[in-house]
Amino acid sequence: MEFYLTVGYVVGWYEQGLQKHRKIYEYEDWCWADDKYYDPIAPVVNPEFALTFKQYKYSQRDKYKQHNIFKYLRTYEKYPATEYLVKLNLSHYATSVMLLKKLTKDKKFRKWVINNAEDFAHHCYDIQAILYAYNHKKH
Repeated sequence: MEFYLTVGYVVGWYEQGLQKHRKIYEYEDWCWADDKYYDPIAPVVNPEFALTFKQYKYSQRDKYKQHNIFKYLRTYEKYPATEYLVKLNLSHYATSVMLLKKLTKDKKFRKWVINNAEDFAHHCYDIQAILYAYNHKKH
């Protein structure tokens, strides 16, 4: 049984030999391997369990306001700077790899984001627009 956001949970019987051809949703390349076994919008039954792991101790998981908590935790493992975005009330930017790479490399950009965090929290700007504003000394 696998979950697809457009359909819901589906069961395919090809691998059990009960049907002759694969259905479109039974092909492995149809979705991301990480996300196909759960509903990313469903509420997490025991969210405090994620906080018991040492690697998520400082993840700010309890303050993360978006739906896909697993995507956030996978991003946090690669880019711990996601913690700072959540602390600044910028959860909607916390899984943007492009923004996280820039935050990791550029100290002036980090300070600029901190100074403009309140504006970013109230508006959902495109990442390209944020980078353009920073590069052209806007705001």
